[in-house]
Amino acid sequence: MTIAAGTFIFVADLVRRCSGIQLTADKGYLVEARLLPLAHQAGLAGVDEYVDTLRAVPHCAEHDRVVEALATNETSWFRDFTPFQTLTRHVVPALVRDRPALTSIRVWSAACSTGQEPYSIAMALLDAAPDLAVEITATDISQEVLTRGRAGRYSQIEINRGLPVAMLVRHFTRAGTEWELSQEVRSKVTFSQHNLVDTPPRGGRSTSSSCATCSYTLTLRPGWTCCAGCAPPFGPVASCCWAPPSRPSASRARGNGCRSGAVPSTEATYGGQHESAGDR
Repeated sequence: MTIAAGTFIFVADLVRRCSGIQLTADKGYLVEARLLPLAHQAGLAGVDEYVDTLRAVPHCAEHDRVVEALATNETSWFRDFTPFQTLTRHVVPALVRDRPALTSIRVWSAACSTGQEPYSIAMALLDAAPDLAVEITATDISQEVLTRGRAGRYSQIEINRGLPVAMLVRHFTRAGTEWELSQEVRSKVTFSQHNLVDTPPRGGRSTSSSCATCSYTLTLRPGWTCCAGCAPPFGPVASCCWAPPSRPSASRARGNGCRSGAVPSTEATYGGQHESAGDR
């Protein structure tokens, strides 16, 4: 590690307070690699000088850029597969059976990255529940990846990561060198910025919560379902659990963004946003 120890400590504390991501001591190389472009954009020679400018203010937009730079946006279509199989084969049939008057399903896709996972949920539910209205709230800490998700356009390399050929043919059209997702699927997903160390996003009662790229414990409303995927460093995990009858409590922190006095909820574990930086 060529950055100063104090630089790493400051950045690690900033990222932990703002996002719940834990940077271990061996990630100094990662901090330097991710922040050096930001330093150069600011006209500074190195990361140490750049971080010195961050110390001078309690919080600014540049702090948010640091957090986003150190969040790894790992994602793919129908990631880990089993959660989607559980959703379509068990969760949805159970909801329809237990609620005969059910007309819609609302889903929260947390740490959604560039949109492959919430769009996968939308495509899966189009097949599994064609008669139900589907509303998916997709959230992430990074505005950059949310902008890409809203656009619904993906490179061939991104398409090759898990998208079945049948889904490609049915839901995508060529757009130059990219593939564009159909309006039918895109209309079911709303993207918004949200930090998992804050309270859950508003917008009405959700039926299901999905988070494949973060390791996080959520206490959900009665009737909610949680579908979880792979969350390093725990390895591949897939589960579907009916929530206990309690109010949602994803965090004890309030508000949005990074706050000098904020700490991640004790319910947040390693890799609170996306995946822990450097795991991929």
